[in-house]
Amino acid sequence: MKTNKKMLVLSAIGIIMVVSIHTNSPILFFEKIFPAYSFFMPMFIFISGYFYKKENEDKLLGKSGYICKKIKKIIIPYFIWNLIYGLLGMVLRHFSIIEFGMDINFKSFFIEPWILGHQYWFNLAGWFVLALFLTNITYVLIRKLITKLKIWNDNIAMIFFFILSYVCFYIGVRNESLYMIPILRTGFFLFFYHFGYYYKTKIEGKFKIDSFVYLLILIFIQLLLMKFGKNLTIDLVNLKTTTVSLMATIFANINGILFWTKIAEVLEPVLSKNKYINFIGNYTYDIMMHHMFFVFLLNVFIMKVAPLIRLTKFSVDAFKADIYYFYPATISQYKLFYTLIGIAGPLIIRYLYIKVKEKINGEEKKKIKSS
Repeated sequence: MKTNKKMLVLSAIGIIMVVSIHTNSPILFFEKIFPAYSFFMPMFIFISGYFYKKENEDKLLGKSGYICKKIKKIIIPYFIWNLIYGLLGMVLRHFSIIEFGMDINFKSFFIEPWILGHQYWFNLAGWFVLALFLTNITYVLIRKLITKLKIWNDNIAMIFFFILSYVCFYIGVRNESLYMIPILRTGFFLFFYHFGYYYKTKIEGKFKIDSFVYLLILIFIQLLLMKFGKNLTIDLVNLKTTTVSLMATIFANINGILFWTKIAEVLEPVLSKNKYINFIGNYTYDIMMHHMFFVFLLNVFIMKVAPLIRLTKFSVDAFKADIYYFYPATISQYKLFYTLIGIAGPLIIRYLYIKVKEKINGEEKKKIKSS
């Protein structure tokens, strides 16, 4: 559970953005100035870096070590769901319900997740959790090595990781090898991970600027970046962009993160008391992994009821071919239902799981006491 309420609110905002962008929802705020694809994935890396602890370097290996904990928390759950969604996709294709997705084989199950992560489509956003894992592990290893050499400096590290981010971004937009993507993407993300840690230890609470003035400054900076970079969005799955300035695009990532961190700070006194925001912010993994499957389930429901209530615009062929198909495709307001189900569906399952687990644990405690 996230104890820092500002970061909890920021996490909730970020995951709502993820689902909104995947469902082309009309609820995206400030999208014209701060397009989600210009910062929202690095923002999750930033949040993870914010919670980094130097103690992680003390014990990396072993069953209770940092790496093993990350494998248990991130990798094992991912591959369990990868198997489930892979098998489900094969069954659905066998009965001609869908046409998208790969069959399970060594490459699609073990290799593709680390590259593009869209092998089975239902868990397509899961590529990010593996990218986050690589960033976590690479950062702690680099930090431990340099600390051992007694030359670690947070300020110099900011410069080093920024240069690394730019170099990886530069190579990435020109790279044609899929197998280079995980390496380049990790190099790109390392700056934002360290930036999260740096923000917490060096920046947060150090500058007393009126929030309204602060946000206006960031908006002004963003407008300048838009002028120099034109399109500031990045496809971080492939590490591609059509921007005319890679530097402006990296700064737009930083600017977008700072903007929404301040928004989260302003909203925190109110939103952090909301149980739904708390639940969303604490279970972003569930939403990230499962929201597209619940979008699919909503489409299945619409497909079944369409003939009964004469929804003539629903295209079965388009539904079969594309997980991003929405009904009706031309009316964006209806996509809000997809956004809501993408957020609520995984959380309902998580809530039921928690209640069942509590019930089982309660029964076990009763047995122990009675014996």
